Amino acid sequence: MALNIVARFSRSVNLNTTHLEQFRCPVTSIGKGYFGLHLNRKFSTEAVGESTPKESDKEIESLKTEMQKITERYNDLDDKYKRALAESENMRKRLMKQIDEAKLFGIQSFCKDLLEVADILTSATKSAPQDQLKDGVNPPFANLYHGLVLTESQLFKVRALCDHILYFENFP
Repeated sequence: MALNIVARFSRSVNLNTTHLEQFRCPVTSIGKGYFGLHLNRKFSTEAVGESTPKESDKEIESLKTEMQKITERYNDLDDKYKRALAESENMRKRLMKQIDEAKLFGIQSFCKDLLEVADILTSATKSAPQDQLKDGVNPPFANLYHGLVLTESQLFKVRALCDHILYFENFP
């Protein structure tokens, strides 16, 4: 950033005083400001007391319009930022909901499959011939039957949990 200030002074021969002929302050190489507006501005005055009220009013009006543009740009960017932030928050909530639904669907599918296995195991243990379960008649069959009964009891514990999950999934 370079700041050039040029001032020219002249000496009046008759009055032997110094007058400010021109004061110029161009701001160079600043580029764009925060809101995308150029900040290159040149200031120029002839003499200290020679500024007219109309020129000052014009400059004030131009500064007011520039301020209004900057304020509008700020409000626009602020609104866009808040909308983007709200959209990202809504997206996060939607994704969390989808993840929860996917987990519940996976659990629900597993429970339904497990219930079918438990029902088949129950019908298999009920169809076992009771005369083969007596002591000494068929020991391998009796051991198999007792293993199935233990497995069935564990599945009923899981089934109670699955029934609970499925009930609350259907009736929240």
